[in-house]
Amino acid sequence: MIKAIYSDYIADMANESHLKGRAILAPTIHVVDEVNDYMTTMNNNQCKTYVSSNKSLSEGGNNKIEGTHTPEFLATLRCSGLPNHELKLKVGCPVMLIKNIDHSSRLCNGTRLIITRLGDKVIEAKLLNSNHCLDKVFISRMTLTPSDVRIPFRF
Repeated sequence: MIKAIYSDYIADMANESHLKGRAILAPTIHVVDEVNDYMTTMNNNQCKTYVSSNKSLSEGGNNKIEGTHTPEFLATLRCSGLPNHELKLKVGCPVMLIKNIDHSSRLCNGTRLIITRLGDKVIEAKLLNSNHCLDKVFISRMTLTPSDVRIPFRF
């Protein structure tokens, strides 16, 4: 499937225009992970791994919540709309945002980008959804706090 959709990009990864107007819709999170892993292995650039820093939000030291929602447990959560605990990226990899970050900068859920530089706490990318494929954006490390107060942790 990847070879059929991205055959031009695979043949010439320097030409980012082959990514415009193409995407793979996957039925499950596991298939998304398989497609992402395969696309990442085709890219010969150096891989940088980003990991989450998940924390319990319990106030006053509620050991029951902290014992149940350990960082190790939170690292195993896999669900739609939340990034994985471990994110492996390479310069030149296409990515899609799964959260609204900054509407004025066009960083919204579903926005497609191509990674141009990987820093320790900032990722530089170009917007693929723009007409000129030239718009650079910077995405910094962020905290994702659930709006539902019954969920006692943040990502």
